[in-house]
Amino acid sequence: MFSWLSTSAIIVPDSINFRVHFLVNNTSIQTELFNNSDVLSCFFSSYNNVINDSSINDIRLIIRGSSSFEGTTKRNINLARNRAKVLFDYIVETYSIPASIITILPERHQTDKDIYSTFPDSIPCIDIASIRNTNKPINISQLKMAFSKLDGVENGANWKWFDEHVLAPFRFAEISISFNRHLTNDVRNHTIIPTEVMPIQQQTLQSNMRQSLDLQIQPTIISSVHYKSILLKNNLIYDLGLVANLGAEFSIGNHYSIDIPVTFSPYNITKTIRCRSLIVQPALRYWFKENLIGMFVSLYGHYGYYDVALDGKTRWQNSWNDPMYGGGAGFGFAKRFGRDNRYGIEVEVGLGYAYLPSNFYYNIPNGAWYDFSAKHYWGPTKVNVGFSYDLSHKIRKPKGKLLHK
Repeated sequence: MFSWLSTSAIIVPDSINFRVHFLVNNTSIQTELFNNSDVLSCFFSSYNNVINDSSINDIRLIIRGSSSFEGTTKRNINLARNRAKVLFDYIVETYSIPASIITILPERHQTDKDIYSTFPDSIPCIDIASIRNTNKPINISQLKMAFSKLDGVENGANWKWFDEHVLAPFRFAEISISFNRHLTNDVRNHTIIPTEVMPIQQQTLQSNMRQSLDLQIQPTIISSVHYKSILLKNNLIYDLGLVANLGAEFSIGNHYSIDIPVTFSPYNITKTIRCRSLIVQPALRYWFKENLIGMFVSLYGHYGYYDVALDGKTRWQNSWNDPMYGGGAGFGFAKRFGRDNRYGIEVEVGLGYAYLPSNFYYNIPNGAWYDFSAKHYWGPTKVNVGFSYDLSHKIRKPKGKLLHK
């Protein structure tokens, strides 16, 4: 740290560093592993303190991505770069931090020299001295095989130990809060910012990593869907039948959501083929793990009107005072992808009951009525292969100024 004197104050450049760690070959920010949620919370608190301190100016945020050495150099450089971009997008959208004050530095790709320097003095069943003395490039496949042979099984405990203690600490993106602190006579003895945040956290990093991996904690994706999520949805099965449809899904807790798909197609497909409908099929869904991600079960109902003709002979429809109705139970799976996990696909099938009252007409212009039927149908009542877009990232984005101290 450097300082220089002025007539009115001492100007001291300073910085605080925070590391968000990632799983191997992964660019998603995750909370349950590596103490990431505490690191991000501490970063935002420190940033708030810095921008609201009158003795501090020239504030910049600097982000650099990093990767461990396994894999090709080109792939690891891209992995480190993408980790930095993910962290950049997250802090801009989550904390409303101006992108203009953030700089992404060139990515850091770990070399064999970096890895050799991190080797501890002892690794179970491994001659560290002989490894250090070779000064040859590390071949990850050969190294992994060597560890595996020590246990007599593939990917044994020795390799797991090496991955957790030597490789995992390099899989991170680091953000630094850089600023100038003006120390006048009134504040020279006053400590504004805890500049030793990261060293303290780094002391507990390895133990947190070992504990997380040993307990096989499943990660929670920060960029995934959260409480108050809203999805805009479309059923591709209806699209193939040229039936216009749109839906919305709202999360109402950690494991529940309400899905409301609607079909509305007030048009004919051809002169003799039509599939007019106005049908709503609301559902209550229960998600087994994370809300709006993974497997779910549902209870749904349906209510509406239809006017259908599939050939040149018969057209059937129900009347406004005799609607179609029913209900059922479904099972499905949903997956999210893309930036902030805002895109999604899902598949669902359902079995249930439907009351289908139908008036039959000759399928010609102004065709005459000739019959009526009311069926009580039991069987498949729902098929969904859908696409969704998550609007909740706009809701979660904080508005207005940051909180003062």
